[in-house]
Amino acid sequence: MTASPHDHRELLDRLLKGQPVETLDSRTLGGKATYRADRGQPLEAALLFEAASRRAAEDADELTALEHAARAALCCFEAGEVGRAVPMWREVIAWHGRVGPNRDDHMVEWGFYHLLLFAAQEMDRRAFVTLFTEAERTAPSFPRIHPHQAELLELAVTLGCNDLVAKIAAAIYRRRPISRALRARLKQLGLGPSR
Repeated sequence: MTASPHDHRELLDRLLKGQPVETLDSRTLGGKATYRADRGQPLEAALLFEAASRRAAEDADELTALEHAARAALCCFEAGEVGRAVPMWREVIAWHGRVGPNRDDHMVEWGFYHLLLFAAQEMDRRAFVTLFTEAERTAPSFPRIHPHQAELLELAVTLGCNDLVAKIAAAIYRRRPISRALRARLKQLGLGPSR
């Protein structure tokens, strides 16, 4: 069950031991968030990363704000607060486009990956295809994170998205190394390397 905004404010206040968030900089808040994330406390980490993102944005540090926002979305997803994570990932993706040449394409891939996971969980084939196409337009090398490729391959197979299965297989074959298990799975699917 998702906590209420009031519960989130109370939890953030406890995490900061009553210290006003405005008195802390984004680096300090990000450090506290990372500490919580490293200890398997994703909700706590998410709240602190959100606060760090807001502080970085107030200081006009767009790239740091984006990084903290992406980590907040990831932690929300890990905490099971998918309803909060989905719009956060959407904002990260939109923000990513505004940051310019210094942006980190891995963040946008993580965002689309989580949105695709959500679409697959909902068994929403149309949303999955639409999101995948949007991801390719936004980050032309999508998908390039190796573990994501294998998982997206299986989700595309499950949803019957044969065109996407072929695209993901091609991305997998462009990388090195490919695990024996993944190579065997591609062979099982009848997907050999394209030349």
